[in-house]
Amino acid sequence: MIRDERPIRLDVKGSSLIIMALDPKTEQFETGKNRRGLDHIGFLVRDIESTLEEMKSKGVRISTELKALPGGRKMAFVDGPEGIRIELMERL
Repeated sequence: MIRDERPIRLDVKGSSLIIMALDPKTEQFETGKNRRGLDHIGFLVRDIESTLEEMKSKGVRISTELKALPGGRKMAFVDGPEGIRIELMERL
């Protein structure tokens, strides 16, 4: 799989939409496998710990537990509708 590392970044009324291109010869889409189609959608949140606790209390399944990333960022993934994962990101 060849991946174009130059994302397209769009500002949609204050929300960032990032599109990463994949090689059109890539295998059929499977969520979470980094193949063609919509792999996940991401949201920036102010307090990721509180957001995750609230989501857990409502029955949302956390598919990738909270991780600390370089630069003070934190991220986690939850299961979304139709098998599309939802990324939650907190930045400093």
